[in-house]
Amino acid sequence: MFKFLRKYNKWILAVGGTLLMIVFLIPQAIEGLAHSAGTARATRAMVVGADGSEQRITAGQWADVTSEFDLINRGGQRGSMIPAIGRLDGAPHWFLLTHEAEMAGLVGPPGSVQITQEMVNQLGVRVDVARRAMAKLDGVYRLLSLYQTAGEVSDHRLKEYARRILHQAEIEYFVVPASADASEYQPSNEELAAHLEEFGRVAPGEGEMGFGYRLPDRVKLEWLSVPAESVRQAIRDSDEMDNVSLRAHWMRQLRDPETTLPPIGDDPTIPQAVRDHMLEQLTNERLDAIARFANDQFRANRRGLSQRDGYFILPEDWSARKLSFEAVAEEIQSRFDVEAPEYRATGDRWLEFDELDELEGIGEATTDRFGTTLRDLYDLVTGAMEFGGSAIAQVQKGVTGPPLRTADGGVHLFRMVDVDASRAPHSVDEVRDQLVRDLRRRDHYQQLKGQLSGIEQTAQHDGMLSAAMDFDTYLQNVSVTLADFAELSRMMQTGEAIVPVSRAIPGIGVNREATEAIIERAMQLPAGAELQELSDDQRIFVLPVDDNLALLGVRIVRNEPLTRELYSVTTNTVKMMLLNEELGTERLRKEFSLDKLIERNQFRLYTPAGEEDVELIELDDLPGQVLPAE
Repeated sequence: MFKFLRKYNKWILAVGGTLLMIVFLIPQAIEGLAHSAGTARATRAMVVGADGSEQRITAGQWADVTSEFDLINRGGQRGSMIPAIGRLDGAPHWFLLTHEAEMAGLVGPPGSVQITQEMVNQLGVRVDVARRAMAKLDGVYRLLSLYQTAGEVSDHRLKEYARRILHQAEIEYFVVPASADASEYQPSNEELAAHLEEFGRVAPGEGEMGFGYRLPDRVKLEWLSVPAESVRQAIRDSDEMDNVSLRAHWMRQLRDPETTLPPIGDDPTIPQAVRDHMLEQLTNERLDAIARFANDQFRANRRGLSQRDGYFILPEDWSARKLSFEAVAEEIQSRFDVEAPEYRATGDRWLEFDELDELEGIGEATTDRFGTTLRDLYDLVTGAMEFGGSAIAQVQKGVTGPPLRTADGGVHLFRMVDVDASRAPHSVDEVRDQLVRDLRRRDHYQQLKGQLSGIEQTAQHDGMLSAAMDFDTYLQNVSVTLADFAELSRMMQTGEAIVPVSRAIPGIGVNREATEAIIERAMQLPAGAELQELSDDQRIFVLPVDDNLALLGVRIVRNEPLTRELYSVTTNTVKMMLLNEELGTERLRKEFSLDKLIERNQFRLYTPAGEEDVELIELDDLPGQVLPAE
């Protein structure tokens, strides 16, 4: 017996130890599976139907909702959402929109949606998630379209509307903008504070006279860069590419039937193509190793931290505990014998999102960590937890993001040092220069308006060029209309509400009021050759453009009224424009806003199971009570 035990003791220990481990772990595994199953079945949200019945949404179903929302969020241009109603307020907004579309029977079966494997690879999600999201999105578009086109209009009213909205006029014009430098007005601190109080919460360009001082989403960054060329040069200067290593590399590559390297001959000289091939291979391997090493260092630094919904719960002393980029840079330089990585930081400067792509090196870098879709710095930062979060690419302040790689293999690591979500300025000092400049421009604009009649008389009697030269400006020509066909085509393609958008006037931009004034004056004049018989007194006028704080001198050159042929092919589009104008896009957005949807569906959002202190979104954004999970 003892001989048997001595002979097979290793096998006995291996098998017996494995059996003991299985016996020990089975209860924990069963408990874990039960907990996961229970969590997936826990109530995450609730809606109430028209008949008073309650519909429960489980945590598992809600996870699908967040995946769909993330897909739709990434499907537009840099986070644009449902064009007809604007940007969605998180996963609850997406869920309630699709819920109403489903209740109306407007969402088709997911299997009917054509999704190619290439599209799935680009989107970076499972094909069933993509099909379900696309089917729901189509249902939402149908719902909004039905709401927009529910009204009816008379044929006479439709023709009169079309005659005005599709009229075109070619004009010669000049712009006299107000200038802060032309005003001696010095606003007091009290005046600046009052002006900020009035327009501080308004986005730039959207308030009266174009005023608006709401600060955009901003971020402060630090990042570490290992340029591919610095690694390439380090390898080039090392002993790694001696003749023995080069010849061995050459022989290995020749075993590949698709190699492009020349065959080995009698000449002992190693071709440059072999040197270049080996250098590129060693460079890529070294850069891959550096990226893995750096990522492992930061992961080790986060070990032991708790997570919630995929994000780390950072301790109060994290700023002191987190691994510094300088320390990692020293380790990389020492371990890989390369030039010290470049450390950069924005310091006190805030970066707006549009500036992220302009950062040298890292602005062009991407990562494939979150599926097959490449994500760049812009995608990661704009989807950070502090800016609404992402169900897939989870990034947060104070935590180093995934390594980013440039096309040549360069490695870039970044961390958000500070974030500042869009808000009104806290004080005048944050936007003092802009406030002073705008108030001085407004003062000069009032002076210009006082000269309007004189400017108009100069243009009528001495000519448009003379009036323009008095203000050191120049003449331009453009065709204006209240419904730009290029914009209408874009709206149809993107599924937006079809509304008239006036054609831009260079120097003024898209300005509905100014264009309406021009079209109204033009429609009072004859068309064709008869127009040329009128005097300049009848064709020249000057308009105040409040939104631009500018005067617009206009001479009507040609009139192009709506033709019967054009009306016949645009009748349906014109009808949609009229209905949408009377309905108003603001009303549409209000009816399908998160607040209205919550009210209509008596929506309640529960906290995740087992985490009663967690809220998915802020209470201010979600009216009603956020209840603990069942």
